[in-house]
Amino acid sequence: MSPPPNLKGVLASRSPVRWFQTSLANKLSGQSMAISALAVIAIAIASMAVVFGVVQKKENELLQKDLAVASSRLSLELNNMLDEFAALARNPSLVNGLSDSAQAAVYLRPLLSNFQFRQIGAVALQVRDYRGRPILSSQASLFESIDANEITRWMTAKRFAAHFVLLEDQWHLLLIHSIEFPDSNDSQGFLVSVLAIDQFFSQWLAPDRDPRTWGLQFTQENQVSFTGRLMTNQDLPIDLTSALLVKEPLEDLRLQLHLTEEKRGAVEALQSLLPIFGLFVFIALLSAWLASRRLGQRLAKPIVALAERARLVKQTQEFSEPLPVLSVDEVGTLTQDFNAMLGQLQQLQEQLKRTAYLRGARLATIFELSPDGFIEIDAAGNIGYLNPAFTALTGIALTHLARNDWQSLASQLNAQLAENEVGLDALGQVDPESTSTVERLVRLHTPSLKTLGVAKRVAEDGVIVLYWRDLSREAEMNAMKNAFLAKAAHELRTPLTSILGFTELLAKDANATAKQAEIVAIMARQGKNLLQLIHDLLDLARLEVQNPQWQRQSPQSLVALTRLIASDFQMAGDERQWIFALEEHLPEVRLDPNAYRQVLSNLLSNAMKYSPKGSPIRIASRVEEREGVLWQGIAIEDRGIGMSAEELERLGQRFYRANPQGDVAGTGLGLAVVEEIMGLHGGRVEYASELGVGSTITVWFLQTRSFGKV
Repeated sequence: MSPPPNLKGVLASRSPVRWFQTSLANKLSGQSMAISALAVIAIAIASMAVVFGVVQKKENELLQKDLAVASSRLSLELNNMLDEFAALARNPSLVNGLSDSAQAAVYLRPLLSNFQFRQIGAVALQVRDYRGRPILSSQASLFESIDANEITRWMTAKRFAAHFVLLEDQWHLLLIHSIEFPDSNDSQGFLVSVLAIDQFFSQWLAPDRDPRTWGLQFTQENQVSFTGRLMTNQDLPIDLTSALLVKEPLEDLRLQLHLTEEKRGAVEALQSLLPIFGLFVFIALLSAWLASRRLGQRLAKPIVALAERARLVKQTQEFSEPLPVLSVDEVGTLTQDFNAMLGQLQQLQEQLKRTAYLRGARLATIFELSPDGFIEIDAAGNIGYLNPAFTALTGIALTHLARNDWQSLASQLNAQLAENEVGLDALGQVDPESTSTVERLVRLHTPSLKTLGVAKRVAEDGVIVLYWRDLSREAEMNAMKNAFLAKAAHELRTPLTSILGFTELLAKDANATAKQAEIVAIMARQGKNLLQLIHDLLDLARLEVQNPQWQRQSPQSLVALTRLIASDFQMAGDERQWIFALEEHLPEVRLDPNAYRQVLSNLLSNAMKYSPKGSPIRIASRVEEREGVLWQGIAIEDRGIGMSAEELERLGQRFYRANPQGDVAGTGLGLAVVEEIMGLHGGRVEYASELGVGSTITVWFLQTRSFGKV
């Protein structure tokens, strides 16, 4: 069952994270408390570590003393045992027992039973002959696993030897002494002793109630081993070692006594102090919290006052009331700077108001005196401003409208439009797919026959500004120019066609001399150039007035249209290699097919004219994205003469020709026509060339943008 929404809000507002984030005083208190807590905990831990170290040091010193006493005592007992064992081995009764096998038991048994260390039950004795074979034993079962060959091997070139052996899963100390005649060094046999280490330690060092653990380390055949009780608990934290000072042959075993014991003293001392340390930490943390809380509130008070004043300034936009300066520290300096900032903001506010007033007055004067009309339409479609020039152009004022909105104004403007003109309703609407600036021509028949140019600009806040200009004079001049161009073209083309016809007849005259044929060829070539110049001039004239002939746009496949147009240039017998690198299934673009045909024809014609016969011409499609807009392009690449950097900068200018001294005919208007057509499409043209290598010209179309009427 979850808590109600209001309770959730209360719990969230009282959570530690929320408490820390919503108040500067809480932040300061929390940070100070965190530092104090770390310091208190560090002091407590350091104190406990010191106490633990002191107690442990004392405990180690006591253990070192116990180990030294035990080591000395154990060394003394082992040395005494070696001496008595060696004395027993030199007893004449042992020699007599070995020499008289019939009386061996009579001589040997009293010696074995009366051996001093036999009384503790830890020593077992055995007499063996010179071949290591047993003769008499005090505890025969212990010696069964001791091989005679091992005895003789260990005693080679020795009189006294010591070894550790595992008997019945326990470590035993094995002592072997040679038995010899008093006046001879020849061994007659061996006296063998076996000592159980665990029983030996229990007798001399560690009774059952002793919590300490003793062990013996020895080195035998270059291998270190342990015996005793040392290995019964490997996790004891204290491990002390002392070397035993023993005689030969035990000296060769490098005996070391180990003492291990738990750190009970240090741990018990630490456990007894834990409640005291806990109480100390609690009191210290409580005191630190109270002090941190008080300190945080005191430090945050002037900052909170600054924040409240800043919030009040934001709400009321009032900068005249300064804050009192209560201290001379950094906070006081901050308060003084804040007051100075309020004064500067007040001056800036007054200056901005004055500037805005003057600017508004100047703009109002400009708009009132401007001969061009201006209309401002807000995002809701209401008319915010309409200047007198618009009323003079159209005869419509705000007082003539039924409502002060664009729909009312558009309805009156539509009633004044000439025949076949498209309505103006869309001018007052924001089209997300259109550009921020749209231009068009409008013809009115009332109050008089006029041609107006309209420019639409959409601001970021959705406000639309319409600019109206009287273009009647320009339209009249364009009409006169078009009529002149049509008349001039007709008048020029008629005689020029006749001249070209007679030139063709003269070229077929078989009786003409070489000089005459050359002159006729020059006449034909220059006549064709003049005819092409007339066609280009007419095209430019139509483009300048944006003749509807150039605005019949529709969605088209740029790749398919390019293949169709390029096929007209692939003539039979042409040695050129045509390379197509066109990507199929690209999205359509909006364009005028006839206009694009002229663009591509001009580019392919240039590529053929300026590249040698047999060289390749490559037509490739390209796609790129710029500022989130997708573009499609067609690139024409040739391997012709190429152009320099200076020539590239002037490409597209009217009547400019790169390499005009060559024998390639041209008017210098072909690329100018391409630039004009691409501009009407909202596209662009890119040039790349290298002198002596070739040129690449790419035309780019917006994939999601169209041009034409609004």
